[in-house]
Amino acid sequence: MRKKTKMAWSVALSAAMAAGLLAGCGSNGGAESTSGSTAASSAKTESSAGDTADTSDRPTYKIATVRWTDTWPTDFLHEGVMKEIEDKMNINIDWQVYYNSDWSEQKSLLLASGDLPDAFLGSICLTQADMAQNKSAFLDLTDLIEKDMPNLKAAFEADPELKAVCTSRDGRIYSLPKKLPLRPKVCGDVMCINQEWLDNLGLETPKTYKELEEVLVKFATEDADGDGDPTNEIGITNAAGSGLLSGDLRHILSPFGTMVSRDGNYMGLNGEGKPVFMPMEENYKEAVKWMRQLWEEGVVDPEYFTQDGSMKTAKQQADGGSQVGLI
Repeated sequence: MRKKTKMAWSVALSAAMAAGLLAGCGSNGGAESTSGSTAASSAKTESSAGDTADTSDRPTYKIATVRWTDTWPTDFLHEGVMKEIEDKMNINIDWQVYYNSDWSEQKSLLLASGDLPDAFLGSICLTQADMAQNKSAFLDLTDLIEKDMPNLKAAFEADPELKAVCTSRDGRIYSLPKKLPLRPKVCGDVMCINQEWLDNLGLETPKTYKELEEVLVKFATEDADGDGDPTNEIGITNAAGSGLLSGDLRHILSPFGTMVSRDGNYMGLNGEGKPVFMPMEENYKEAVKWMRQLWEEGVVDPEYFTQDGSMKTAKQQADGGSQVGLI
């Protein structure tokens, strides 16, 4: 009975959040969890009891989520729509917040221990492989979607591919998908240029990749931040492991038609709609030549291919202003 309660809660939260990945877990943490409990002490986690009102009679559920860095806000977990969900469902949520730099190790420890939170929320928490290899730890949401999620059910019917991406080989659904439209002008997955540096140098926002190259060269050579040192600005930076066609490079090379999966999948469609292995295409080779040119012009951070994500973020969010022109 208790397991059914937990599954129903997982689906209810998913419906309300319409978030990326939510996997209900068959752990024993569930309602016995108490507010303020934390994950492993070696992990960089945060936990909150939520509101100051007396909610001690509510069941408490642990939900793990992963943030990219500790500079990313977590206040949204405890107020606004998330607080409304808690009140509407008459529950408490004990958020277990992990950071991406620790998550690989902590995830392995969690899955090995079997002492899992009641659910995972977010698109960077678990992979399909994680769930396939630990299938007994996760709850099948298939029937609950059919019974309690009419909007998602309708979306599945309208777009069978949406259902296919979250259906495992055994025909069951252990996590929920999200579908976002292409949003070229307003999206967290596009590049942004440093407007302050443009203003300092009297430059206009570039509209072509050649104009972008000219701007980035000026950023890297003409004291764009105005501190008197023309050598401490970085045109563009990234973190190691992002791959040539994922991460920032995936965007900066897109004018050449090299846009492929953000996960480094080098298969793509050419201009004729035919599947190709992108590195074999001439436009890919031209894109690589252009990136080499940017490197030779001093636009690319020397640590682009060696630094970790925290070093990249430190440069982008440095005290006194970003050290990077394009993010």
